[in-house]
Amino acid sequence: TVTKKTEKTAVGRNRIKRRLRAAATAILPLHAKEGHDYVLIGKAAGAKRPFEDLCNDLKWCLKKLDCLK
Repeated sequence: TVTKKTEKTAVGRNRIKRRLRAAATAILPLHAKEGHDYVLIGKAAGAKRPFEDLCNDLKWCLKKLDCLK
């Protein structure tokens, strides 16, 4: 999810959502436990952060939540 408070324009919100969706598609099937639902909350920095860093951040979050395979 990305709120208007995070990014004013719909174009910016959609960009952040697309990047998060792509990171989730790349990481979750390989590294996340089955049978769990994950909610990603987009922040403004997500639009400009390198994609590899987004993926590494997602892996770190899964590890912190003890949800790695």
